Amino acid sequence: MTGLPDFSIIIPVLNEEKLLPVFFENLARVIRGSGGYSAEVIVADGGSFDKSREISESNADVFIDVSKEPVNNIASGRNAGAREATGRLLVFCNA
Repeated sequence: MTGLPDFSIIIPVLNEEKLLPVFFENLARVIRGSGGYSAEVIVADGGSFDKSREISESNADVFIDVSKEPVNNIASGRNAGAREATGRLLVFCNA
């Protein structure tokens, strides 16, 4: 990806091991078919105990561990992702 992405796709996750492979597969298909728009994928993990971290790290452009945040919930994951985002537009998805 050259320059800043058009979109930053922010995904807070917590123990989503079973859903993440299909989610990332479909997300990649959408990005490829977006008509030339670029996107970065940011995953904010709330301290998953399953393989969500490994799956996310291998598919996301940016991985954030928010499990140590003072308030660890879906909003803190979204906020952490937004702070790291470099895209012109923010897109929030749930896995």
